[in-house]
Amino acid sequence: MANVPIVSFNGGEFSPHIDARADVEKYSSGCRTLENMIPRIYGDAERRPGTEFIYEAKLSPQGVRLIPFIYSSEIAYMCEFGDLYVRFYYDGAILLDDASNPVEVVSPYLVGDLPELQYDQIGDTMWLTHKSYPQMKLTRTTATSFSLAEIVFTKGPFRIRNDIAVKDGVTMTCSVTAKDAIGTLTASAATFEDTHVGALFQLTHPRTTTTVTLAGAGTSDAIDVKGTFTWATHGTWTGTAKLERNEKLGWLGSLQDSDEFRRC
Repeated sequence: MANVPIVSFNGGEFSPHIDARADVEKYSSGCRTLENMIPRIYGDAERRPGTEFIYEAKLSPQGVRLIPFIYSSEIAYMCEFGDLYVRFYYDGAILLDDASNPVEVVSPYLVGDLPELQYDQIGDTMWLTHKSYPQMKLTRTTATSFSLAEIVFTKGPFRIRNDIAVKDGVTMTCSVTAKDAIGTLTASAATFEDTHVGALFQLTHPRTTTTVTLAGAGTSDAIDVKGTFTWATHGTWTGTAKLERNEKLGWLGSLQDSDEFRRC
């Protein structure tokens, strides 16, 4: 058998399950073992860079978790999440404030919970979630300052309505209806738990059926609608159905059985 040179490694490390699968297009650019090497898009592979001691962790030898904070293609930080604190590194050194002290923010996360911490970031904001803590937001406020605060939710997200999810028949009544008013939310059965403190609840109610009639020529009364609705007609008639739109609220709906539809 002729020896075939392998000159490309950018397929990376392949599973042993693909051994002898020469019919796979990337087979000739893969490796069974690629350890401490980085495959490059050009086909070659280079050694993985080594590590460098930059600064001792605040609570060393206690463990930490390092999470990258990438602001742009040219500006990136490394976050040192430790027991109830976060420190930052930039350009191969610990980030210092104007008084030459390490930049640090107070964190609610205990060191034992850090492995389960999840994160996502866009621009100068990183969102942090953990099943045992409120959702947090880490923000880069200036080039040398960060802030960590609990996320304040005002419009959800909400879980599926209880009457749809579990069909428990529980209803809730609020003592106030005015915007920004403070009142009491009362459930028709035991529903609330200690973990509901500070949670958001969304109240919904069915839309009532509204009917207008008209005998002879003329214009019927108007029906105010909001949100999704269905408009149906009955009988035999000739005329124009008019749907007027509020510029601030918009409109969304459907019409049935109309002879003519005109949007104004």
